[in-house]
Amino acid sequence: MKSNFLILILTIITCFYLNSVLLLQAGVDPTIVLYLPFEEQSGKIAKDLSQFGHKAEFRKKTAWAKGKHGGGIELGLENWLEVKDHDSLDLTNKMTIMFWSKLMSATGEVQSGVEKEPAWQAGEYNLLPEYNGGILLQANDWPDECDDEAIGFPSTIDKKWHHCAGTFNGKEIKIYGDGKLRETLPCKGAVEKGSGNLYIGGRGGAGRWIDGFLDEIKMYNRVLTEAEIVEDMNNPMHNLSVSPTDKVATTWGLLKIQRFQ
Repeated sequence: MKSNFLILILTIITCFYLNSVLLLQAGVDPTIVLYLPFEEQSGKIAKDLSQFGHKAEFRKKTAWAKGKHGGGIELGLENWLEVKDHDSLDLTNKMTIMFWSKLMSATGEVQSGVEKEPAWQAGEYNLLPEYNGGILLQANDWPDECDDEAIGFPSTIDKKWHHCAGTFNGKEIKIYGDGKLRETLPCKGAVEKGSGNLYIGGRGGAGRWIDGFLDEIKMYNRVLTEAEIVEDMNNPMHNLSVSPTDKVATTWGLLKIQRFQ
């Protein structure tokens, strides 16, 4: 009797754990390749909630701070985060990149948000919250007429939080500011697969610094619609949520099946 009771307890624990993992995976949009909510607020690594589990390592004096939704990060001159290269970050012909930014001042140069590769080279793409007075999605491998011309105005340098997003579908670039379409530019091409790391808050840890704050960095390997971008802007966790009630109900369902087999 005692051994049967222990077996039952172990079965409950095992089933609950496995079911929770499966449900959590099912609740995460598989097209998300990076999601940094910055809720840890301690340590020197920001954890990615996508299926790939990337780690964004703090460089220099990058600090935790209050974000738009919960926690965020504070950047500044010579401060950045770095994510190691991975195949999932090679966004070639479809991409959506977004984040919240709060820029404190003009620095005299453009301000780099999320950039793959350490320089203007093959495989480079970048969403910048400030580029000549607007938001820009750029890529080295696109044609000259659209590689860094898709700027969405107005300026975001006003010490307030703004949602920045850019999409590319192989034929055109779209720029969104605070959930509204700001610019559309035809652009036929693709981004090559790069081998460099991904940098947050500066180009390759060498310049184009963000003077301010970032939060809710999210990258997809597909093109989101305007409605989806607005939904992400308002509730960035909406496509990662898992109901505790569903977890418990499914777990007990599994236990009943195993109990009477």
